[in-house]
Amino acid sequence: MIVQPSKLKRRGADNATGEATPAAKKPKRNVTAPKATAPDNSTASPITFKTIIRVEKPLPLSGKGKTPTKPTYLELEPFEFSTTGSFNEYLNAVAIALPCPRLNLVTTGMQWKPEKPKNADPHPLSSAIGFKSIIDKISVSKPSERTVILFTKPPLKPIPDERVSFLFC
Repeated sequence: MIVQPSKLKRRGADNATGEATPAAKKPKRNVTAPKATAPDNSTASPITFKTIIRVEKPLPLSGKGKTPTKPTYLELEPFEFSTTGSFNEYLNAVAIALPCPRLNLVTTGMQWKPEKPKNADPHPLSSAIGFKSIIDKISVSKPSERTVILFTKPPLKPIPDERVSFLFC
């Protein structure tokens, strides 16, 4: 079998004359854009969530031999809060909704739970760590599930102080 010189393929030179031919072009690689990183919470857009406050009603005094009843709650009007706020700002918003001075809130017994599912267990909310758990839960939930129920004891009543009462006369 005789091979014709025009059928030979060599890079860089023509088979018959030995002259250089343009080099074959390499196919281009697909250049992809750099992958996006996970969103950082500090630069993420703020998410607002609704808080419904339920204040525990005092239990009626039970007589001898009566079993104590389950606590009942008074539900207050909800308010909205942003995930960019701090725990102290959240407590200030709760105090405004109750209404009472911020110092009269009983934070040791505060608990929260999501509105859905109804049978969710309440979580403690007595410090900034409990508040961070609310923010973490809200940031991954659907917009329709961004409602928190806050359970609290009634605020403390201010104790009249005779030493400073003359200032307010």
